[in-house]
Amino acid sequence: VVLVDDLRREGISLSGNFLVRTPAIDRLGREGAMFRQMFVTTSLCGPSRASLFTGQYVHNHQIFSNENENPVKDSSLVTFPQHLQRAGYVTGFLGKWHMAPGAHPRPGFDYWCALPGQGRYKDPVLNTNGKEKVHPGYVTDILTEEALNFIKANHEKPFFLWLAHKAPHEPATP
Repeated sequence: VVLVDDLRREGISLSGNFLVRTPAIDRLGREGAMFRQMFVTTSLCGPSRASLFTGQYVHNHQIFSNENENPVKDSSLVTFPQHLQRAGYVTGFLGKWHMAPGAHPRPGFDYWCALPGQGRYKDPVLNTNGKEKVHPGYVTDILTEEALNFIKANHEKPFFLWLAHKAPHEPATP
């Protein structure tokens, strides 16, 4: 799964935006899946992510905000990556979690590389399996390289990777 933060349908050229060219995303849409009718039940990062991971509405999973007042709650939720892990998949998470303070590894993931909170575009701090470190460079390039490394290391067995890019979230920092 590739999740792109705050990218609206109107933000890609495949959907008719002629001011911005997005050839790589357009290719994913043409060769993969393009959802043309969709809605979001809660338009905040944390609650939306919790709904995607659990298949539940906010009133069930109870992650109500980006600054989750119950940081233990998101670790206690049953998520589909936990089911995949139990079925023998190698599971990985990369990028923006944003459901509870901190970037500590969560249940269901064998490999964890997360931005704390919103993270930053340049020289981001990443928590990789419990160890924080500054990574020189641009966050999208770094996370993409991490994703490629995960795929290369695990391509001979069943795997699941969740890649949650920070860009194009405000402030726009290309």
